[in-house]
Amino acid sequence: MKTVQECLREFDMEELLNAYLAIPFIRDEMIEVMKKKETVTGKEIWNMFRDRIIKYIEYMRSTTVEPSEELSVLYVYEVPEGSLWGRFSHGLVHIAELKEKGTDAEDYAYTLCTHKQVAGFLVADTKLTRDNLLVLMKERIC
Repeated sequence: MKTVQECLREFDMEELLNAYLAIPFIRDEMIEVMKKKETVTGKEIWNMFRDRIIKYIEYMRSTTVEPSEELSVLYVYEVPEGSLWGRFSHGLVHIAELKEKGTDAEDYAYTLCTHKQVAGFLVADTKLTRDNLLVLMKERIC
């Protein structure tokens, strides 16, 4: 298994950048900035966000990983048809708990983890996760 940081390093910067810029809340934020700054062009705002996202991706690719308390792995799984959340979702599980409880292991949030900890999370080497890796990186690591 690779870490989040290793996965981010393997992606082409433009591919990652375009994926991040397509996230709805990023586009919404751009629109809000445009409303507040009447003298700034859409292109200038686009470039401002683009530069900000490039800095974030570069930071995640190069930061020194800070171990979290529990060795954890991110994975993608299929959700039941008709779900409001789309066809796939993701989970974060502690490896020790997964070994102990198997499929009864709890999923955890990582909103309280530092970016340095997230960079060190392992990424499951399953077909579903590999096939949806860009989505996992853009929607869950930003």
